[in-house]
Amino acid sequence: MTYNGKAAYAAGNCQSNDIEDYDDPVDFLSEKVHSIVRILIPDEKARVEVMARAFAKSFFELYQDTL
Repeated sequence: MTYNGKAAYAAGNCQSNDIEDYDDPVDFLSEKVHSIVRILIPDEKARVEVMARAFAKSFFELYQDTL
């Protein structure tokens, strides 16, 4: 499957309306992001690096907003 095909498949999986099954919207979004990243980046080591970098960037931006 091509990268564009994987992206389309991941986006299709993200369009569900099952947010009611989650008590916390963060849990819902976290699960969706994890599903998409798992499809787009099948290599586990690379996936961990991408997610760690995204978390660090997000945390840094949030920290900057509080200063």
